[in-house]
Amino acid sequence: MENKNHDLKQSQQIMDSITTDEIDGNSSITEEQKKILSAFYKKHLINYGIFAGIIIVLLAFLITFTLLSRNSWREGLKKQVEKVLSNSTEYTCGSWVKLNSLATSQCSVYELVKDGKTVPSAYGIILRVTTMYGPVPAVFTYEFDENKNNASVNFIDFVETSGPLNEKIKASALKNQIAYWKNKIPYLIECTQDNQAD
Repeated sequence: MENKNHDLKQSQQIMDSITTDEIDGNSSITEEQKKILSAFYKKHLINYGIFAGIIIVLLAFLITFTLLSRNSWREGLKKQVEKVLSNSTEYTCGSWVKLNSLATSQCSVYELVKDGKTVPSAYGIILRVTTMYGPVPAVFTYEFDENKNNASVNFIDFVETSGPLNEKIKASALKNQIAYWKNKIPYLIECTQDNQAD
């Protein structure tokens, strides 16, 4: 410990004694002082390198686990959509659809399947709807004809709510949030389809 403090004091004294003229090349630093400074800088570079390496490894682990968990997250949402759809429609979920929108953190979209065949003009959407009871996942369907006319968005139900609470949430969200998402969903799907066509 004393050696460490002595080296630190020595390197600090050497650094204090260096003037701008000496830095520009007119140096009168002795070889011993150069060795002390070199050891000082080397030690600090090693410490900073180790710290940077630890940060990089932690970020790599974080990114890896995020990418690995993405598929299980999608499958869990797919099961929730299927559960809600099974109560009131003939649809089941097909494959996940990538949205070309910033709303991907708020929702997930799936192709809908009817009688074992993918319906190209229907999607199931699960998204987070803010209600006075907090954010609640809601399931919508989006259906349209081949000419993209007569598109309709239908609110199916909230996920994992039942009884009186479900009715209260529906009543509080029906006019505002559900109406907002009914208007927003066609735009999200159309952007996705336009980008897939390109």
